[in-house]
Amino acid sequence: MKFYNNGTVGFPYLSDGMWFLTQHKRWGLLKDHPDYLAVAKKVNRIDIYKQAAAMTKTPAAEIRHAHQQADRRRGVGRQEPEGVCRRLQN
Repeated sequence: MKFYNNGTVGFPYLSDGMWFLTQHKRWGLLKDHPDYLAVAKKVNRIDIYKQAAAMTKTPAAEIRHAHQQADRRRGVGRQEPEGVCRRLQN
């Protein structure tokens, strides 16, 4: 596995997983709103990513920091995915 920009490029951000789920709901592929964060945590296996990073000596602290910053910028914790879906459908 190749880690670009100290592991920040290609990181399995929870916000990306949640966004994909909102799109599936928007397109009618999901009947009900799932627990977006819980599903993203099961699919976007940050633990496995960090294990691989450790094996290649990619600094985990930098990955964690980038992950937290990116999810803050993307609105995880500030927006409800259900609200995002409703706004996109209108």
